[in-house]
Amino acid sequence: MHEEIKALAQAIEALQPETNYIKDYAVPILVPFLSAALGGLVAHQAFRAQESMEIEKSKLDTANKWFLLADGAQQELIAIKQNYYRELTSNPIQRAGAIPVTPINTRPIVDGYEGLSFIVPSAKDGQGQVPKWSQVSRIRMMIENFNYSLELWKSRNEYQQQFMEALSNAYGDDAFTGKISIDDVVKVVGRVPVMRHFQLTELAVALTDDLIKEMVDFLENFPAHVKGKINLKKIKGYGSVLTWQLPDNAKAREVRQKCVKVDFSNVEKLLGELGETVETMKVRCSTGYEEEE
Repeated sequence: MHEEIKALAQAIEALQPETNYIKDYAVPILVPFLSAALGGLVAHQAFRAQESMEIEKSKLDTANKWFLLADGAQQELIAIKQNYYRELTSNPIQRAGAIPVTPINTRPIVDGYEGLSFIVPSAKDGQGQVPKWSQVSRIRMMIENFNYSLELWKSRNEYQQQFMEALSNAYGDDAFTGKISIDDVVKVVGRVPVMRHFQLTELAVALTDDLIKEMVDFLENFPAHVKGKINLKKIKGYGSVLTWQLPDNAKAREVRQKCVKVDFSNVEKLLGELGETVETMKVRCSTGYEEEE
């Protein structure tokens, strides 16, 4: 009987499964941990994807903002230039009288440039030629010169208004019929104000011409550059890079052409009386863009 009980006990023990420490202890602990880790990884990847999308959106918004600012600035300069571009000869006396007081309604552009850092070439772009519109400093210079041009036109307007009033008081209707000479003008307002008026007029005209050219170049070429800096696939459906094309009509092309250049030899005598020369006057009326022509 003892042997039978012993055999029965052994049989029962044989039916019991062997202890599996990995299955019985490790797995119950690891499964929740791995699930949490996987969930965290998925959440992290989703956050990174969302963050990356927001970065690309910010790039696109910044690029389009500066595009629209430049386009608006160009349109303002065109509006100013339309008051005189067909009326000018090379004579500075004629030019000073032909350009009327020009309303300036646009405010200076005041905005930070830090958002444009993404346009700067990176190490992976190689060491080739740096694209013109990958230079934040170039864009800043264009905008600051635009703001300066507005101040020039405002100052020139003040001079023009003063001249009109002074000449009208001195010569009546003859002041605006071309019957008075430069000597007549000098007698009324003085040599220095006359030359200052010439200088303001020519600098404003030259800078307006150069900025229009610069802005057309920006509007035509900046979009192509930034497209290579924005992953548009990540923000498909959000928007696109704005582009620009020169209007296909003769007037639009004409007004964007540079005006007739001034010839200061017409007032060389007056310049000499003030200790100036034609060459020094040219320098005073230079814009900094001349070297690129």
